[in-house]
Amino acid sequence: MAMQQDIAFDFSAEMKNRVLKVIIEGYMADDDVYVARSYMDAPSIDGLVFVKSDKSLMSGDFILVQVTSSDGYDLIAEAI
Repeated sequence: MAMQQDIAFDFSAEMKNRVLKVIIEGYMADDDVYVARSYMDAPSIDGLVFVKSDKSLMSGDFILVQVTSSDGYDLIAEAI
C-alpha cells in the first residue's frame, strides 16, 4: 500500500500547471476555498481539488482551473 501511495502522490505532484475542468461541490468558509472534483475523481474514493477564486461560485458550476500545487492526494488550484 505504501508503494501505491507514493505513486498517487507523485501523480498529484505532476499535475502542477495543468488546466482542468472541475465541478464545484461546495465552499469551505474557514479556508476560503471551494471544493471541487475533476473527471478523474470519484466521490469518497479519490482526492479533491481545492480552488481559490475571486468570483462567487455555486455547487454544480463547471469552471476551468490551473493546478498550482498538490497536498498528498489533493490538488490546489486557482480559477482561470
